[in-house]
Amino acid sequence: MEDVISMINEILDNILIDYSEKLKEIKRKYIEMVQEEIESRGNQIIEEYLLKIRELEKRLNDLRNTRNLIERRERTKIYNEIIEKVFENALSKISKFVRDENYAKVLEKLFLEGLNIVESKNVYVDISENDSEIFQKILPALEKKCDVKIVVKNRIKSVGGLIIYNPDRTIVIDNTFETRLDKIKDKLRPMVYRILFKGCK
Repeated sequence: MEDVISMINEILDNILIDYSEKLKEIKRKYIEMVQEEIESRGNQIIEEYLLKIRELEKRLNDLRNTRNLIERRERTKIYNEIIEKVFENALSKISKFVRDENYAKVLEKLFLEGLNIVESKNVYVDISENDSEIFQKILPALEKKCDVKIVVKNRIKSVGGLIIYNPDRTIVIDNTFETRLDKIKDKLRPMVYRILFKGCK
């Protein structure tokens, strides 16, 4: 009888050992599975947060870029307004030049520059109202010097200077001070910018 009990106990012990090993294996696999799930979910959460951070950083950079763009536009607008005022003041000063012999030489130079391009024996001149009287004084000498016929056609609103053209207006040279200044404005702008805004950021 004892042998039978002993045998049964041995069988039960073996069964318990076997189940114990199986239980350990099940626990190990379950723990591994849980750890993998945690790691997987954890990585997913990290990726989600990283994505949100990247989105926020991008949005922040976009806002910074927009702000910088607006600042540059406003700064450029203000700079351009000031520079335009400088050119307007320059024209205002030109309009107040004393119409003397020295100024007459300026008009003569403007006329000769235009005449060299027009290349006609008969030329028309539109003259600034400010310069009409003094140009009329030098007109006879210019006709004689250049062997041309000069007809003062129109009085124009300009701070100074003249427009010269051939009879059929196929060649027109605008030597008014406004046009002359416009032609060199792009070259003068960087220089004026440096003078006015040196050290500005």
